[in-house]
Amino acid sequence: MNALIRVHQVFILVSLYFPRDLDTGY
Repeated sequence: MNALIRVHQVFILVSLYFPRDLDTGY
């Protein structure tokens, strides 16, 4: 399940670099 963990880490990094409201999608 290493791939899933890596995807989750990438998602966190992207959210840090591109902060946006997850509720609105913008």
